[in-house]
Amino acid sequence: MPMMQTRRVSAVALALGWLAFVQAAEQERRDTAPAAPLADYHQHLFSPELAELMTTTPPVTAVKPRTAADLIEQLDAAGIKRAVVLSTAYIFEQPSRTLTTPQRNSNATMTGPANRSHSFQTV
Repeated sequence: MPMMQTRRVSAVALALGWLAFVQAAEQERRDTAPAAPLADYHQHLFSPELAELMTTTPPVTAVKPRTAADLIEQLDAAGIKRAVVLSTAYIFEQPSRTLTTPQRNSNATMTGPANRSHSFQTV
């Protein structure tokens, strides 16, 4: 085989090899699930009292109680390691929410494991 043909065959073989490599890399990239965020920066917990209050007083929003254990289960399912838990205490003070004394007294702080959530609360 003449030298010029050998170079062309080598160049074509190299180009085909490179193309196969690029296509395989692209397929692998598409098949790989996107990475989960390191943290969720906006979560809330709802005590049974707060969930009831939000479901029965204007502005009405159907809410189920949500504990720290519920949040951690959801974080684990999503592959997220940490979350910032923001206070919902302000809801108890909204003028549109009519509270009885027992409801006011039941507004307890809910916290989760210190290594999984960070709580920001209003005072």
